[in-house]
Amino acid sequence: MPHILRIDNDPNVVEQNHLGWTGGTVGLVGNRIEHIPDTLLNQAGLAAKAGTSIPSPFARLYLFDAAFRLVMNDLRPAQPNMYHVLVSHCLDLLELLFQAGASPDLTYRVWNRADRLGALNQKAPLPNAPNRRHPHRVLAKALELDMRHDLANLQTFTLIYYKGALLGGTSPLTLVFTSPNWEQERQNKFLDPPKSSTGRVLFQQEYVPLENRDRAFVTYLSRLFEQYKNLLPENSGLMKFLDKLFRDNPYPLPVDAGKTLNDFIPISTNIEGFSTLQVVTGLPLYSVRADDVLREVESNSDFVMLPTVGYYKEETNKNGVKTNVRPPLALASRMDVRGRYVKNTDWDSRTVIPSSLLNDLSAGGLLADRRLPGVDNVQYPFVSTDDFLEDF
Repeated sequence: MPHILRIDNDPNVVEQNHLGWTGGTVGLVGNRIEHIPDTLLNQAGLAAKAGTSIPSPFARLYLFDAAFRLVMNDLRPAQPNMYHVLVSHCLDLLELLFQAGASPDLTYRVWNRADRLGALNQKAPLPNAPNRRHPHRVLAKALELDMRHDLANLQTFTLIYYKGALLGGTSPLTLVFTSPNWEQERQNKFLDPPKSSTGRVLFQQEYVPLENRDRAFVTYLSRLFEQYKNLLPENSGLMKFLDKLFRDNPYPLPVDAGKTLNDFIPISTNIEGFSTLQVVTGLPLYSVRADDVLREVESNSDFVMLPTVGYYKEETNKNGVKTNVRPPLALASRMDVRGRYVKNTDWDSRTVIPSSLLNDLSAGGLLADRRLPGVDNVQYPFVSTDDFLEDF
């Protein structure tokens, strides 16, 4: 009985005597990838630096695409694996952009296909190089070969930086992807990891399903899928994943029925010629409107002050224009008081208010410019004991 060498355990492959190499009758089509054993299946901690054998400079994009394909059939795992963490990281980046796309913490750089490949192809031949081809021209040819099929319509993609550290970029397959070197670069730059608007630390080795995320973000993703699904490959992992979540899900997701994409705002990159953050031409990414954040905090937080006078409303910026500041929250470091803080998250008594958040109001600082402690990218006025008392 000879050995049968194959990449999977597909039962459709008949075990019979063969002489030498014989061709298969099925081929690598359909869902054959799901039959391939994965030796890293239960090692979720390897997600950030996961390698791939895909021979392409764009392998990271395909890795995230494969992760969505595999996770869509196991949305509530007993033990999350590496692919669940990759999906979670992708959703984390989308959620960060939704919450803080216009924040100065996030900056963008556009890679233009025509410009960059054109520059590589302009390199003159080298007399000592194989076939006298400049290595940059070889690289350009490799990129051109890889930018076919699912990447054929990719003319630009945008790199996303968090406080100067490369976090990831846009992808025509999964909207965004994260850099495998993000965690190392974050540590090298001594950056605290970003947090969600509910205080959850992002990009950890954990799986946070869509149903456990901010309701406004879930609503946004649902509307984005409905309006722009035709601009992404129909068979992409993300499209199949979202289709199952929003159309064939036994566990309904929290979506606000009355909201549309018009309730959100396209993210601006402040780059000439590429003013809006787009995945592909005609598919922008959006962020929450600042007024909606202010209104939500004012309406739902248990720490909103009930002032008896309205002097704070007279606050003006350096140009003399009123800031229309909202009623501030009353907060203190490590205060042991229970209550709803932001969205559906309670105040954490371990929260410390760093001095960096306390701009000097007596020196022209504005209440309207303050950002809440313990969460990221939530700009809302607050006052603390340090505004009234000082150490002696």
